[in-house]
Amino acid sequence: MQKDDPLFGRIEFRRNFGFIGAGFWQGRINFPPVGKSVGIYLSAGRSGIDESHRDFYRELEQRYDQMIPSIFSVLDDLPGSDHFIDRFGKPEWKDFDLDSIFIPKLTHSEPEWTLSYRYLPGDQIYHVYLEGWKPTHGDFDD
Repeated sequence: MQKDDPLFGRIEFRRNFGFIGAGFWQGRINFPPVGKSVGIYLSAGRSGIDESHRDFYRELEQRYDQMIPSIFSVLDDLPGSDHFIDRFGKPEWKDFDLDSIFIPKLTHSEPEWTLSYRYLPGDQIYHVYLEGWKPTHGDFDD
């Protein structure tokens, strides 16, 4: 199932198998703070997303540049970061390319959500997990 959303454009529903009634909407959106199109994943059932998803996204656009130092700092807490640094050298922010944004169902004031980055020298995906507007931890997909 597909819908045209006034903010997110064409989005498509995907069901999470194993969870009755669970699912998410996915698409691509131009994210002005990085000047390119990124994947967007919105946790919501078949009935679709609501204004809270749009409000959250708009606020992220406004806050993103101020969040970069705290997003980048979670790299230091990753297990195996010494091996990572030995392999690729000390990472720099310019080496991380925003790949996607996951916005959850917004049922409380400090939602848990994710930003995913492609680390260009190693071509890994780096996930930053946030609670509210504060990063809590990160991990890599090798």
